[in-house]
Formats: sequence, structure tokens, C-alpha cells
Amino acid sequence: MKKIILALLIVINLNCSSSKKILKESFIVNYKVKNISSKTTTPKYDPSTLDFELVYDNETSLFNLVNKLNNDDNTLDNKITKIIYGGNFIYYKNKIEKIKLFNVDNGNDIYNVVTNFEEYKWEINPNETKEISGFKCYKATANTERKYNGVIQETFESFAWFTYEIPTSFGPRGLDGLPGLVLEGSFDGKIIFYATSINKSNLNTKKPSSNKTISFDEFSNLMYDLSQDRKKVQQNIKVENP
Repeated sequence: MKKIILALLIVINLNCSSSKKILKESFIVNYKVKNISSKTTTPKYDPSTLDFELVYDNETSLFNLVNKLNNDDNTLDNKITKIIYGGNFIYYKNKIEKIKLFNVDNGNDIYNVVTNFEEYKWEINPNETKEISGFKCYKATANTERKYNGVIQETFESFAWFTYEIPTSFGPRGLDGLPGLVLEGSFDGKIIFYATSINKSNLNTKKPSSNKTISFDEFSNLMYDLSQDRKKVQQNIKVENP
């Protein structure tokens, strides 16, 4: 399996003899997600029911939840599970146009939230390695901050396990910018995405559509204000119903 994948990846680097353009071969990486902070082995909002996929070529990538056509997928618990684990987000990156964003539907508007193209300042540890799906992977870490109006509200360590054997800088949930495909990673050290399969694909990546485009700082401020409004409503309910 590993040799087949490597052989396919070589095609990306070939040039057309007539046009001298790089051939655009697409690949799909399937990911599962787990929460290492969960205290129960079978939580109510079980992430094992979710499947994510990363589709990429030599220029662009798209990462999103795989929608399933069954009745269980529409239960209230499953809908909440999707939100908890980022199933309502679509991550897009274009290396040629230097665009990186995520798309989210908050119920009222559909946003394209533009983020820093080099979002993570990775530090690679050459001595920390492990094998994932037959590939030797190296660990990279980065300090991540969440801000509101420029003030840091939360800090945590993001990490990614990537392999030099698949020379693309893409990864799950915007965890990218490394000299190899990210096969496992986490933006907060708790919710971890990990690859389960890699295959050639005939799917194309396309920038998500939206009715509003905003910056990441604008989105962060919006989400913070909404969370504060919810807290006020909950406090008022407790006062009225002690």
C-alpha cells in the first residue's frame, strides 16, 4: 500500500513535455477524530461516528466532514457531536493565490473566515518520531493563542505528526505548512485528527461559497460576544428560577 501511494505521488512532480505545466493529481486522506480529554470511553457525544476527509492536489486542499445519508446522522446528539468536533467547518487553502480560510455556517450567515497563510509557527523535533500507517512521522509543535479585541484569552500547544515521504504541506483542520503531509494532529492538544487511509482521487477542490468574508480577528470577536450573551441569558434564567 505504501509503495503504491509513493508511486502515485511521484506523478505530481512530473512535467508535461509539451506544456511544461505540472500535472494536477488529486489525493484523498480519510481521518477519524478522538478526544483524549474525555473521561468516559463511550461519551454521549461520540466522535467515533464522524469521518473527515482531506482532498488535495499540488496547489489546493479542502478538509471537511463526510456527510452520511442515514437517519442516525440527523439525530440531535449527532448534530451536537458534529458541532463539538468542528463538523460545521470547511477548511480551504490555495498555495498559488496564498489564500487560507475556513467556511462556517452560524445559522444566520455563511462566513469565509480568512486566516494567516502561515498560521502556525512550527518547531520540528527531529528526535521525536513514530510510525503512522507505515510512514515515519516527525512531531512539530506550535504555541496557539485565542484573542478577543487583541487581548489573549487562552493559550495552548498545537501539534502535528507529518511525514517527509509524502511531500505536500497540507493537513487536517488547517494544521498545515510543514514539509510533509500531516497524518495526525491537534490544534488544542485535546481533539486529535488521525489518518486512516490515503488514496488517489478524482475529486476537485473548490473555494467554499459564502455571503460574507471576514478576518479571523473579526470572527473571534463575534464568537466571544455570542458566548458572553449566552452566559448572560443563562444567568438571568437562574435568577428568575432559583
